[in-house]
Amino acid sequence: MKLVFVVCLRTHLLSMEPMIVWGRKSGFHVSVFFANNYNMAELDAERIMEVGCNVLFTPNRHKSLLSRILICDYAGVPLRRFWRTARHLLQVRWFYRRLFKKLGADVVVIPEENIGYLSTIVVKAAHSAYAKCMVVPYTIDNPQEAAEAYYQRRAFQVFPDGSATKEHHREVFAAWFPQWTRTHKGVTIFRFPWRIVFAFELLRLAPPNPWQNTCSFADAVCVESEAISKMHKKSGVDASKIHVIGSVVLDQMARLAKEADFHKAVMLEELGLDPSRPVFLVALPPDQFNTGREDCEFVDHSAVVAFWLETLAATGWNVAVNLHPHLKPKDIDFGSWTNVKYCARPTAEVIPLCDVFVASISATIRWAIACGKTVINHDLYLYRYDDYIGAPGVIHLETKAQFAAEVARVAQEVPRAVPHADWGILDGKSGERLLNLLSSLTSSSPPS
Repeated sequence: MKLVFVVCLRTHLLSMEPMIVWGRKSGFHVSVFFANNYNMAELDAERIMEVGCNVLFTPNRHKSLLSRILICDYAGVPLRRFWRTARHLLQVRWFYRRLFKKLGADVVVIPEENIGYLSTIVVKAAHSAYAKCMVVPYTIDNPQEAAEAYYQRRAFQVFPDGSATKEHHREVFAAWFPQWTRTHKGVTIFRFPWRIVFAFELLRLAPPNPWQNTCSFADAVCVESEAISKMHKKSGVDASKIHVIGSVVLDQMARLAKEADFHKAVMLEELGLDPSRPVFLVALPPDQFNTGREDCEFVDHSAVVAFWLETLAATGWNVAVNLHPHLKPKDIDFGSWTNVKYCARPTAEVIPLCDVFVASISATIRWAIACGKTVINHDLYLYRYDDYIGAPGVIHLETKAQFAAEVARVAQEVPRAVPHADWGILDGKSGERLLNLLSSLTSSSPPS
């Protein structure tokens, strides 16, 4: 069986890397296509090649076609830019179709079917090449995220500047294609600026629900738990396409959890931390101060890092710090506290070994819940997503005062871990279920 993985971001690659390695060790022929030459892409590619995978990069002549659409470049310009957009979309579809045929792909694997990364075109091209397409989500699908990102940007607004008397064509397009619109915080917006909406619709490349980022045309969606399955169904994913199988990552976490004391001692020795003290695992969030967040208590990202680490270090616990893929260790000031150390291990490897997980609306929180860890979820950017509302063991807070108070309270007594199977299958058999699903996909009739 030939598997082809398509990645656009480093986050995509890191989330699928365990499955890529698993596929190669399971005897599959594995190819990884880097659709966007992001920072550190070449280093990631070298690591993937070491396990025997075939690695391909976007040809230079197609760099602008296969990376993420720069939406604002298409806003507020003459209509001729519409035709350029349409031509680009057709070229992308043609390119992917040829790529998958050349590789002889049986199954194409993507981390999200997000129209912002042209993933819907990837799926259609896979079907044209007689391959199946499987989505292995790296995050929780929440349409509110796109609305939060774009509602303040004029190019996306149906009624710019709050006036319906200007640019009537936007109102006409909203009436023609209501599925592309959404009202967020009193502002009605398009998922894409209207010219791009028109191009997708004219070329019949538009998904039925552009706000849904997990599955529009794909054949299967692999999720880790019943809780995640419910969230994806709520966002509009066809329930018949969702398969609760766990994940290769959860299998790795299950193996670590069985001998947690041993692995924890090894990790703390590597970091030079006291093995007799409990551990805060900190997942530092990315810098999002350039997105115009309102009412945030912090002036910049460095202030977030300083406050979090100082507050956690003051408890006397060990503090292991993981970085978001967009952050680099050389850009982070870890301070001079002896109990605070940067940890280069993947977050999934450290969660089973920590006592309390500290994050900010991160998708990795689901793993901590599955392992039964107490989670301090500091929504410092005030996105107020509801992904983990009601989830066991998750403490939700927004302010500095709340963070300091909860950290001090939790540090008074080491919480006892109580795994929650509804949030992650830790039976170590996810690989078997994944093999069965792949066999089922490839043995069924070819896509139309």
